[in-house]
Amino acid sequence: MKKRFPMRVIAAALMMAGTSAIAAPGLSSNGYFRAGFGASDEGDQACFGLGPAKYRLGNECDNYAELGLDVEAPAMANGTVWKGHAMITGWRGYPNSINGTDVNWSQLYLSGHNLGEGVLKGASIWAGRRYYDRPDIHILDYKYQNSDGDGAGIENLDFGFGKFSYAIERTAVTWNDSTKTDDDTLYYANLLKLESVKLHENGYLTVNAGFAMGKESRNKAYKAEDGWYVGAFYDAQLGSLNAWNRVGIQYGTASMANGNFGQIATDTTKDDDTLQILDNVSYTSGDGKWTALANIIYRKDKRTDIWKDQTWFSVGARPHYHFDDIWGVATEIGWTQLKSSGDDKSRNLTKGTIALTAAAGRTPYSRPELRVFYTYATWNENAKGWVAYDAYGTQTSGSSFGIQAESWW
Repeated sequence: MKKRFPMRVIAAALMMAGTSAIAAPGLSSNGYFRAGFGASDEGDQACFGLGPAKYRLGNECDNYAELGLDVEAPAMANGTVWKGHAMITGWRGYPNSINGTDVNWSQLYLSGHNLGEGVLKGASIWAGRRYYDRPDIHILDYKYQNSDGDGAGIENLDFGFGKFSYAIERTAVTWNDSTKTDDDTLYYANLLKLESVKLHENGYLTVNAGFAMGKESRNKAYKAEDGWYVGAFYDAQLGSLNAWNRVGIQYGTASMANGNFGQIATDTTKDDDTLQILDNVSYTSGDGKWTALANIIYRKDKRTDIWKDQTWFSVGARPHYHFDDIWGVATEIGWTQLKSSGDDKSRNLTKGTIALTAAAGRTPYSRPELRVFYTYATWNENAKGWVAYDAYGTQTSGSSFGIQAESWW
């Protein structure tokens, strides 16, 4: 259940954490935030998206933060180390982004590391509430694998040819009906992963899978079907370039038929499935003047509801020119198409952004970063009312501008 914490309580906790960090060598912090403000020619800042995700540069209409603390106990004589992890998250959308932030305990778990010899030497065990196995396409802010939840597991059992992990979790539940909550659900997913399988020099394979047993909610109002998913990812350096590429394919059925493979969907039937194919690239030029992120993603959801089969396809890139170690200009262009056999229409959106940036380095992921941005988007008649409806509901184009800060540590 969501809790609301006064911001003064959060501020006091952070001050205490900062003071403790000075005195406790086993205490460290981690986190992320984005914050800023913007406007459009219709008033409040507008954001332009179509389908499960949107291109995020100059296109985020919220303030969001993750504030985490890790506490490490002194190592045992045999080398085993125990750690406690806690994180709160806060979110508030524009235009009401100042007060009334929704704050949650998003992580609260214990982990043990270096558990023995052989396959256990680099392994760890954990239990509690955790962000787990959640890779993403950064410029889309799209987690194509998301197994967050309450549970327990063992990670990084090293068998020589690869590292194996297993977890059982009460995962997040996907609802189409916003009036439903997770309070009456007890759905568990079994999650397996084999990673770091070396195929060749600078080329690796990751395979993951999951399954869930269907059951009714405690109040007998909802039911999740049996479901399973499987995915495979190939990571490799692109020749001699300072560029890495991930290609992946995923398939899931019934309760595990959604693009966030690893979560439970209660609004699917036993005949539903999801297929997803993606390609994600990051690049830094040899002289450090150019960096870039790019992606292609295809997702096909087979459904028996009113929208029937739905296909989402998107391609985009974020090239970034760096004048020096601080200043640069970033651009982002993305094209998205959403098709549904429910009404046999194709909806298209093109979004572009240009931003003056000041950042702590010259990589695609150098942060902190400050941006002054301008965003313009255009979409077809079929997408009217689907894109930035509050600001541009009767139009087929729009723009926004503003200033944003983003950081992680």
